[in-house]
Amino acid sequence: MNSQRILYTTFFLSILLLSCNNNEKLYEEAKAFEKQGNYKKSIELLDVVIKVDPENVYALFDRAVDKSMINDFTGAISDYDLVIELYPDNPIAFLNRGKNKSRLGKYKEAIEDYNSAIDLKGSETFYLNKTENSIFENGYEFDATMEEIRFERGFSRYKIDSLIKSFEDLSFCIDKSYELGFCYLWRAHIYNAFEQNRECCLDLEFSEKFGNKEASDWIEKLCNKINKNVAQ
Repeated sequence: MNSQRILYTTFFLSILLLSCNNNEKLYEEAKAFEKQGNYKKSIELLDVVIKVDPENVYALFDRAVDKSMINDFTGAISDYDLVIELYPDNPIAFLNRGKNKSRLGKYKEAIEDYNSAIDLKGSETFYLNKTENSIFENGYEFDATMEEIRFERGFSRYKIDSLIKSFEDLSFCIDKSYELGFCYLWRAHIYNAFEQNRECCLDLEFSEKFGNKEASDWIEKLCNKINKNVAQ
């Protein structure tokens, strides 16, 4: 009787191990398709992986990213919901979920996610951007930089006309030399809204310097006209 029980247990463990190995292989195949830009095929394989292992945070996260890449923002948000439920101490999941909400025009909800990501990092003043450590696991892969979080929050704040707060986020990013072309452009829009023409044009010039074509067009339409009127 004991020998039969041992045989059954051994058989069961072998099947379980085989299933795990197959699932891991499928996951690696999905990652390969993702690298090729074949996001739909990657999602198909990840569906199978997740069906077998519903709490596979890595597969759920990757599927969310793939859905974002094919503009399935609602589907991506649903996957990030699951990731956050399984692993709530996850700044990048909150950041990415916020990005997808922003793409759907849900800027206030996006801002809430960005605030949650900031809270997980400490605060706007005292925080740590984790770097990869080959010696021990430090959660690097699920971290997000404060610069990226505040960049995205600054954009969402701008979209709901929370201009002063948006200005603060964009200025922080500029101080950190993050996405300067866009940050200077959006901050120029804010200066323009408050009729601070000199500051607006200076930021547009910086934005143009960092390769933003929209800034070049706006300089032509706005700043050159202002300079011409001043000269007269």
